[in-house]
Amino acid sequence: MRESKWIVATVGFMIAALLTLSGLGTTEASVSSADMTPHAYLPFIARTDSNCPSTSTNEYGSGTARQYDEDDPVRPAEEHADKNIEMRGYALTDPEVRGFVDYGCDDQQAQPPQFATLFDPARVPTLVGFYQVHDWVWPDGSEDPGWRGAPIAHPPVTALGLQTTPGEPLYVPRSGYDIGGGMEVLVLFADEDTVTLRYTDHDSSAPRGYTVHVDNICTDPNLLSLYNELDDPDGPRYVYPKPEYQLPALPAGQALGVARRTEVVVAIADTGTFQDPRSLNEWWQARPGYASESRYPSDSDYAKQWALEKIGAPEAWARSAGQDTVIAIVDTGVELDHPDLRTKVLTDQDRDFVNDDDSADDDHGHGTHVAGIAAAATDNDIGIAGLGWDAWILPLKVLRPTSDGRATGTAIDIAAAIRYAADQGADIINLSLGGEAPCDSPVVEAVDYAHSKGAVLVAASGNNGRATEMFPANCDHVLGVSATDYNDAIAHYSNYGAHVSVAAPGGGYEGAIYSTVTAARYGYNIGTSMAAPHVSGLAALLLARFPTYSPEQVASAILDNAVDLGETGWDEYFGCGRIDASQALAVGAPNPEPLCLGSAASSVQVKSYSAVDAPFAPGEIIVEFRPSLAAQTLQRAYAADVEFLPSLGTWRLRVPVGQERDILSRLRADPSVLHADLNYLVFAQD
Repeated sequence: MRESKWIVATVGFMIAALLTLSGLGTTEASVSSADMTPHAYLPFIARTDSNCPSTSTNEYGSGTARQYDEDDPVRPAEEHADKNIEMRGYALTDPEVRGFVDYGCDDQQAQPPQFATLFDPARVPTLVGFYQVHDWVWPDGSEDPGWRGAPIAHPPVTALGLQTTPGEPLYVPRSGYDIGGGMEVLVLFADEDTVTLRYTDHDSSAPRGYTVHVDNICTDPNLLSLYNELDDPDGPRYVYPKPEYQLPALPAGQALGVARRTEVVVAIADTGTFQDPRSLNEWWQARPGYASESRYPSDSDYAKQWALEKIGAPEAWARSAGQDTVIAIVDTGVELDHPDLRTKVLTDQDRDFVNDDDSADDDHGHGTHVAGIAAAATDNDIGIAGLGWDAWILPLKVLRPTSDGRATGTAIDIAAAIRYAADQGADIINLSLGGEAPCDSPVVEAVDYAHSKGAVLVAASGNNGRATEMFPANCDHVLGVSATDYNDAIAHYSNYGAHVSVAAPGGGYEGAIYSTVTAARYGYNIGTSMAAPHVSGLAALLLARFPTYSPEQVASAILDNAVDLGETGWDEYFGCGRIDASQALAVGAPNPEPLCLGSAASSVQVKSYSAVDAPFAPGEIIVEFRPSLAAQTLQRAYAADVEFLPSLGTWRLRVPVGQERDILSRLRADPSVLHADLNYLVFAQD
């Protein structure tokens, strides 16, 4: 969230009898044991007048509660203060500690209460207060129930104020727990403005599970009545040992009451002590399908990343952070020790296909810039934010620097890297490179192989500023990405044509793309190379939120939710439009595969490109022969040195420079040849 959205609301509380308090939260003054009558029943805090409902039509049932540890007697409520944050009290703390609140989105954690579902429709609410909960002093060997201590200083935030509308209904947050009969929680404590929920069937705050405290609400009168009936101090519950007894039991989504004012205070414990929200990213989540606010990272240079605001990244991040996804960066490598990348790169899997080794360190800079856009370390107070936020980076080096400052590679290395990425489990393969040639073997086989393993492939459309087809963007199963500028116009350099699937920010005259560069620095660049990793980062967010999506469904979520900037429907400049991360994460895949691409063939005549002038590696031809053909036969027939490429299942023929096309024609006419092509060159597209 932006700092301007942070406000502090005022809530008043008064302690009856000896103390009268007012202001935000309760006082930091302690309450001595003399202030309480042993075994008196809460509430002992007087409430201000409010317009709470006096009647309800809601019905509530009970369930069996079990004492977790029979060596620990069931204590009366005032001796079980960790059930009741109002008994402990809580004090307003410095709003600057809002940075301690973690909006993590760990969808692998299915059990914890999902606080977005405290509301209907579900949302991640605005935080308006930050509180320290008071400690509780338990006297040893005494019947005295104890007294309130000082605020817990470590951690400094143990309760959060959530913005509400007075009278707004509040509900039991959903979780993965089941305490029987479809119920999820026990009501451990209830009074007229506090409800404490326990997400197991054990009446204790110490064992497994979560205890959730919701304060400053109008508790449903029927729920309060049932709790008071079951909590009778003269009943069997207080006979020790009593292993089982009844408490209100509620399903997820059942009403607790309504918001008393413009703020409710929520605290959570999962080990019997109040905890720092920094350790609780599993409960403070924006779960799939929940409307939410924007989520802003702490990265110092985030303001320079206009493209992330343009595509609605903050709104998308509130729903997904790309956790547990892997983006393969097939490029010049990645600076492995860059301070904004080193925690994200998979250095146990990286590969250098140029030098045939296991360290894909960047000796050019292009791949480092691309990697930062896709998934730089995010919310770490330095540098930039990566759109993929929590996604991993798999560096694969296929491009080498040239004397003119460019970076170039070959089709066979691209194909090998694509296959390798798929075998390593990459979810997304980013190809910010291209060559002016048709998509042909061995790249087409590699693309098909990666697609069959569920990988989403993304490639740059090219930077010639004309209708020039580029591979691998022109391959089936690859999202070809054109570039837009700061004003959402097509960038002056961006190629257009039938190979364009979608557009994304790549920068232009008025604004370049800021990202990581080598030597632990940051810098600007423009190109379809910068546009492609925005799409890859978005794919990571989608796959984290919708982990069962096929590549076609990911494509539909990206393309069918894009902002249509050109002619209606698909067009050869913007494809299906400029990506909209917020809309894509909110809607998901509207169709099993991208519907907008259905208009491509009718919107523009697909051009037939000639590969006559396409650059290629001198003296190299890639050939696939029938299995029965021996290598010696190749050498004799074509006067060529031959090398088998096991990762591709093809042969590389080294022929005299200048005779490549003549020998290629002979190969294609040879019945023993299944396929033959030049080893086309690709270049970094910046």
